[in-house]
Amino acid sequence: MTLHDVYIKRPILNLIRGHESWRVVDLGFGYGEWGLLMRHEMPGVRLTGIEAYGEYIRRMEMFRIYHELVHEDASDYIDNNPDWDMILCTDVIEHQPREWGEKFLDRLDKAKAQLTIVTTPCGYSKVPEGRDGNPDNRHVSGWTPDDFTVHGFNVSLIPLVTVPFWLRPIQTVVNYLRGGKANAEILAYRYGTDYWLNQK
Repeated sequence: MTLHDVYIKRPILNLIRGHESWRVVDLGFGYGEWGLLMRHEMPGVRLTGIEAYGEYIRRMEMFRIYHELVHEDASDYIDNNPDWDMILCTDVIEHQPREWGEKFLDRLDKAKAQLTIVTTPCGYSKVPEGRDGNPDNRHVSGWTPDDFTVHGFNVSLIPLVTVPFWLRPIQTVVNYLRGGKANAEILAYRYGTDYWLNQK
């Protein structure tokens, strides 16, 4: 997971604000950025962080952002612990093979959460292997909005380019030549049945 820019932070924060007492699981928390943001935006939130890379666990233990840290594969964890108020999974599935991601989305279908949020670059965005010492930090799969709508998610595409609209085709070509940098981030989210019952 990398540090996210303001384009993706704002729409996610708009989704999660107002749920101060929720139990939230942050799957593949990486540097703990979303945990820190949620502790600021939702002071009463109960946070559990799941991470497969042990070094991120060790680093995060020093900061005490999360109430609980678990060293485990995100897909396995949610399969065995499906009951949450919110499941957050930002920029994780592109670091895993397509087969892993498909099974992960199937497992999210069975999870019992009032709100589930998944983000990933739109299409394949090349990231080299071994950055930050994490062997899984390279991107190995690409995703499209349709991959999420078939699982019942609402999907928004968040542009990641800052050039004027009329220059975006040129930016797309430049990104392609640079190795496939994504122009947009997929923000996929859905509300569970319990959420709508609680709104009545």
